[in-house]
Amino acid sequence: MNTTETYLPNTTYNDLAEALRMLRPDPTTGQIERHQIAVILGEIANVWPASVLDEPARSVAMVNLS
Repeated sequence: MNTTETYLPNTTYNDLAEALRMLRPDPTTGQIERHQIAVILGEIANVWPASVLDEPARSVAMVNLS
């Protein structure tokens, strides 16, 4: 378990908490799906798994932004 503390700007933290609070279950499965949480973490807090660095499209995008 990672015990490193991470501090976000208050606005980002509040936006993240609100978006997570507003999640609704998928109508098909009746569950809050993992990808729903991942999208919120990435789009609001810019928190991504390291595995996205291995995706070819992401690598190309990173090269084009430089």
